[in-house]
Amino acid sequence: RTNPYDIVFMDINMPKMGGIEAFQKIRALQNADRKYVPVIALTAYALTDEREQFEAAGMDDFLAKPFS
Repeated sequence: RTNPYDIVFMDINMPKMGGIEAFQKIRALQNADRKYVPVIALTAYALTDEREQFEAAGMDDFLAKPFS
């Protein structure tokens, strides 16, 4: 919460909390004092409906895994 970040790469499949839920918590912590931080979803599921979920949640973009 105290360290500034320029960008966040968020894996969608995490063991305790899903990536979209974690993303929503990050956005909830942002306020007028903090600059906007883009969040990029990382996923092995690059199907259209998953991409639409990320977009609907407000994520800035996504990268399909694996990538190089």
